[in-house]
Amino acid sequence: MKNDVKEKHGVIMDIDLLNSCSKPFQKGMLYIEKVLSKDISCADADSLFILGKFDEDVQKRVAEIAKTEEFWRDIDAWVFERQYIFYYLKRLGLDKDPHFIDSYQYMKSQQTVNGSLGLNSDEGVEVLRVFSLIEPDSKSVKDAVKYYVEIFNGTSFDEKDSNSEIEFALSLARALSELNFYEYRDQIERICNKIKTKQHSDGFFGDNTEYSSLYLIKNTAAAITCLSRTFSINDEAVKKGIEWLKKQQEPDGSWGARFGTDTTGALFALLSVGEGPKKAIEQVEWQDSLKVQEIKYMKPYFIHTSPIYNSKIHVKEIHDKIREMIHNTEKEICIGSLYIDTLYEDLIDLINKKPHVKVRLITRYSKDLRGPRERIAQAVLGLLTIATKGGLRKNDIIHSRLVIVDDKEVLVSSADWTRDQLYDEFNAGIYTRDKDSVQKVKEFFENLWKTSE
Repeated sequence: MKNDVKEKHGVIMDIDLLNSCSKPFQKGMLYIEKVLSKDISCADADSLFILGKFDEDVQKRVAEIAKTEEFWRDIDAWVFERQYIFYYLKRLGLDKDPHFIDSYQYMKSQQTVNGSLGLNSDEGVEVLRVFSLIEPDSKSVKDAVKYYVEIFNGTSFDEKDSNSEIEFALSLARALSELNFYEYRDQIERICNKIKTKQHSDGFFGDNTEYSSLYLIKNTAAAITCLSRTFSINDEAVKKGIEWLKKQQEPDGSWGARFGTDTTGALFALLSVGEGPKKAIEQVEWQDSLKVQEIKYMKPYFIHTSPIYNSKIHVKEIHDKIREMIHNTEKEICIGSLYIDTLYEDLIDLINKKPHVKVRLITRYSKDLRGPRERIAQAVLGLLTIATKGGLRKNDIIHSRLVIVDDKEVLVSSADWTRDQLYDEFNAGIYTRDKDSVQKVKEFFENLWKTSE
């Protein structure tokens, strides 16, 4: 093995980074590497995802492998047997592949009117993790959360088959925490506190029977992850669980190989308590600083137009933000406004200074214009029609006021581009650079553009 990296069939590991991990974690990763060096398929999505901790380009490598039909073999079986695989396929960026889409649509079609995801009874809660990752705000997710939370709250946790009970509870806790930890924190804590009651004195979670060894490894690993997220890595139940889990590691580095293996689950547990790759404090602090900057950069801002506000005359934040956005444009600006009789000169200046910039506007028809500035507005539409070279369309039922610049920033407000609404009336809006929000607004605009003349 080289000191820098080891590569086989597209699998690369940074050995220096691996050496910063605990010994059990290193052994487990080397076992995973050995398995994946022989063959890779969609069933290995969780293992491939954990390899990404040691290779920033793992998604690109997997994307190439995923172009083969062989990679997707047995994908239909995992819809029923290992639904969590789709969670990691999504994390690897493979959710646009037709194989994934077909399976995902099938899983969605199985949801019943009461919210159950309809796969293998209560085990459908694993699909909830997938749904929560792909479309967290959908009705499907809301209905499923309600359904499975009600099931959990009605479970006694005293039944004999406690291994499957714990598996269900852990899947639900992970789904809720990944969906919105802060919103569901109370429910997650209730689940985790009940899970604690099923910890054996030796440290594992569940009933120790002749056929439950893999269950114990799988559930103990998942419990460690859930409890450490919810309470901390110093929680006594977490410490006992980790101690037991390490003792179950096989000489070859695997966990549970005699019963099918749940090595990746154990590795995720070790990751959750800090036994994975180590980073310098400076690097961690810098990443945290970048995250704070990203949140500040992406968060929405409220802006407004007020004739008078806190003793100030003519607060015109919407006007000023629109003007700033116009002059920031490098590729394209999309505008929706019922009427326009101001700021048009800035648009024409933009077109003259940056002729490569695409300008698209949607307004109402001239016949709808009223008021003292009617003639100005009609003249403006004529000027903009010429300046944009056909980039102005009209729609008699447009009622949205929005500005999109370079698919990077968006302003949605109640104000038209008119003198009275940008200076003399009370209007309000939201400005954001959030990527998902920008994409949604752009999709709305494109549909509006297609239906306009």
